Amino acid sequence: MIVVIAREPGVAAVLDEVLGQAAIAPVQPAAPEHALEVLAATKPQLVLLDLDGAADATVGGDIAAGAAGVDLLATLAPWVHGEPPLPVIAIARVGAADARRRARAAGARDFLTKPLDPTEVVARVENVLAAAALAARGGANPELEQTRLESVERLARLAEYRDDATYEHPQRVGRAAALLAKGLGLASEVIDAIRLAAPLHDVGKVGVPDRILLKPSRLTAAEFELMKSHTVIGAEILGGSSWPVLRLAEEIALSHHERWDGTGYPEAKVGEEIPVSGRMVIVADNFDALTHSRPYAEAWEPEKAAAEIRRQSGQHFDPGVVEAFGSLDLEHLLSPI
Repeated sequence: MIVVIAREPGVAAVLDEVLGQAAIAPVQPAAPEHALEVLAATKPQLVLLDLDGAADATVGGDIAAGAAGVDLLATLAPWVHGEPPLPVIAIARVGAADARRRARAAGARDFLTKPLDPTEVVARVENVLAAAALAARGGANPELEQTRLESVERLARLAEYRDDATYEHPQRVGRAAALLAKGLGLASEVIDAIRLAAPLHDVGKVGVPDRILLKPSRLTAAEFELMKSHTVIGAEILGGSSWPVLRLAEEIALSHHERWDGTGYPEAKVGEEIPVSGRMVIVADNFDALTHSRPYAEAWEPEKAAAEIRRQSGQHFDPGVVEAFGSLDLEHLLSPI
């Protein structure tokens, strides 16, 4: 049983249809004010909580009218942190970074972004249920983490498919980032982890609307703010794993738009404050983006793109990473995976 806590009936109806078609589990809707009694009666496998829809909830007198949906999540602590723990996936709008952070602190395992995407819903729900089932059998193991990676890779493929139907961009970025790691003299196990983690750098694009992601002209300031949120969304999707590869992927998702001179996002980190993984992936990502056509830009010649990477050394890019980039074979970077 999956309980959907939402003020708007349409949210539960959509999730009921999507999860019913996927034959995952039956859905029980619950208004926020009845959430506790529904949980006690049904003992669900999973809760999907609409943070927006719960914003005006009053639950058993414990939550005042007007309290945030995150506060409703806090009242579920006896179940969320119980034995066995009840996993919760929170539902929030794009850009609701503060609500997401508070929800994670209150125990949310994962997030869905409005408007809901059926593929994303199924992938996230299956992933969380699989993790909970394995934990109930005695804890996490490498097989679970491999399953999680495969699930997240599918999300990355979904995000990239909208503007790269071949799905080769993230794979090329992973290859280039691993070569940069090798050029920097990093340990072989780190190189291998970078190769696996770097393709997930843009997984947060699943939370960016098509009208922004595929816009052929310059984004407005408001649109660019939404685009920037993909770094935080990606880190949230990947966060909370015990597997080093996914922890590294979380770090990359959050930091791969930070710039050496501090003008990047989302945290405006400067120089070596930026994780070296992010410093490598921003170079790999920019070179690949420049050399392949997208809806908003024509492809550059490899030599011109490489010259641009060198020009931005010490500004956007770590000079040490740019030096390592200079030793790479450009044709190999562009070759099919």
